[in-house]
Parts: sequence; C-alpha cells; structure tokens
Amino acid sequence: MKFVKYQAVGNDFIITDHAGVTPENAQILCDRHYGIGADGVLVHYQTPKADAGMKIINSDGSAAEMCGNGLRCFAVYLINDCGFSKNPLNIETGRGVLAVKWEKNEGAEISVEADLGLPEVMKDLKDDEFAGVKLQTVSISMGNPHHVVFTQTECSPDKVYAIANHFQRNNSSGIEMNVEVVTDLNVKNKSVFIVVRERGAGFTLGCGTGGAAVIHALKLKGIVYDGLWTVFFPGGEAKYKIERSGTITVSGTPEKIFSGTFEEGLFNG
Repeated sequence: MKFVKYQAVGNDFIITDHAGVTPENAQILCDRHYGIGADGVLVHYQTPKADAGMKIINSDGSAAEMCGNGLRCFAVYLINDCGFSKNPLNIETGRGVLAVKWEKNEGAEISVEADLGLPEVMKDLKDDEFAGVKLQTVSISMGNPHHVVFTQTECSPDKVYAIANHFQRNNSSGIEMNVEVVTDLNVKNKSVFIVVRERGAGFTLGCGTGGAAVIHALKLKGIVYDGLWTVFFPGGEAKYKIERSGTITVSGTPEKIFSGTFEEGLFNG
C-alpha cells in the first residue's frame, strides 16, 4: 500500500488511494508506536461529482464526516503527488463538494484556502459550569459536531483538559462531540487560542473545522464581524475568514512529511 503523510498545524494524516483500507487497518496505520502514526487516514477515491473524493477514517477506526485540516492536506496531495492543476479544486467530502483555492509560493510551498461550508447552530449559547468554573458554551456543526467552550476565568492546563474531556460526552446535544476550549482571546489583534479534543482521535495539535466553529461562535457573541482572524492551536496557526455568503474559509500551508509503502501483511499483526 503506497501512502504519503501530510500535516497542517500538527494535525497529521496518512493519505492513500488504497480502496481496501478498513477501520481496523486505519487503527494499525495510525498507531504511533507500531504503525506510521497519524490522527487519521484520508482515502482518495474517484467520483463523477468532483475532481476527487476524500473519505476520512479517524485513528480509532471511526468515520468522520468532515475534516478541515485533512481537506487542506488532501488538496496539496492532489497537486504534489497526483499532478492535479485545476484551481480551485472541488473535493467531495462527507458534507458535500467543497472548493479549495491554491497558489504556489517561493520554495514551491503551496498555500491553500479551503471552503468549509456554512456553520449550523445545534444548541444556542448558554451559561454553564464545570468543576467550579463558570463557562459559556455553544454547539455548532461544520458537517461534524463541535462544542465550543468559553471559560470566564483563566484556567490551568489540567483544568482545560478536564473541561474538554467532560464536555465531549456531557453536552447539551447528547452526542459525542469535538470540543474546543477557548483559552485566550485578543480582539484587537483578531486572534484566539484554543485547545482541541476530537472525536475518534483525542487531543490533537489542531482541528480545521474546530477553528471554524470557534470563529462562528465568536460571531454569535458579537465579536467577529469581518476580516481575517488567526486561530492559534497547540500545533500552529491558521487564518479564518467569514465570507459574505456566511461560509467560513481556512487558509495556510500544509506540509508533506514523507511517503512510503506499508506491507499489507502487517495489517494482520
């Protein structure tokens, strides 16, 4: 099985056109000790509806409807490793066909701007509390479900992780969700800092759709109106913008880490 590995803000993915990758295979591939190591597997398939299709399998073998950083990495893979030259690229995902604009920078780096689609509020902003910390929360779908948490006071890293762990399953939507805890906000500089816990992957260094959910949550709070906002993840930063249509785009420069082959016999241990 041939593969390439890409990352965007530390969110890393194994990309392959091997159609036979199963959820069990994905767990082996993503294992950071006995496999290649990644937050998920992106399977490239052909589709008449778009230039290419992207199937997402999380590191625990579960399916994901959408992945913003995965979409950005997948677009650069199509250009670098498959010879695609169309601009923008239309990519079929679990939430439909999304467009990715791109340009080559100096040094042959490829920066991309991916359309993540329209956000949808699942549960409105409400005051909440956990372990004595006053919070404000809102649930937003970006094709996948997110629970955004704003802390009213400064919290230690341990408290932030505890909050994320708690709300992944204990939230007003009653389903397992991706959780974004906003740890700092600078309105003047249009920047926000977040910690992410993803369904199917645990704490990750970044989450593209999670950043979009936070930007929309800030819009609901009357803080974000227009212009570029920078979202800082543990693994790096990405730029977000709310378009006139209401869709949210994310831009940045994904990086190819390496390519190789994985012996299919190893799927059996």
